[in-house]
Amino acid sequence: MQIKKKKHIKKLFYIFIIFVIAMQISLIAHRNSFNFKFFLKFHSKDIGLKDGLKNKKIFDIVTLIKRNNLNYYNLASDLFNFSNKLNKIHHKLYQRVIEASYPSKINQESKTIISSNKSKFSMCKQEDKQGSIYVFKC
Repeated sequence: MQIKKKKHIKKLFYIFIIFVIAMQISLIAHRNSFNFKFFLKFHSKDIGLKDGLKNKKIFDIVTLIKRNNLNYYNLASDLFNFSNKLNKIHHKLYQRVIEASYPSKINQESKTIISSNKSKFSMCKQEDKQGSIYVFKC
């Protein structure tokens, strides 16, 4: 009787642990906007890029980098809204562009500049445009 009771408690304990792990996985998936429709399409190129990048500006920058096959690029300061006192927003834009555009790399000395201000780079050759974002070759 004693052994049967221990096995029952052990079984309930394992079920509880599996339940807690499943709940934690679902919580993490919810926080990261994970969508199961992409789960079996992991091998497709750029799957989830449009849904993963909610900010239109970031999506346009990454699209330009990939479409023009840029190995190195520089982000102009006008892409960052410095009137906004939340410095976190600037880091998020910078970080998301670098992550999503991999294997392309940001380089401060690159002659390819990505900007939203066309007049600031009027002396440079405009290579491409996506939305309000431009690629200039200086």
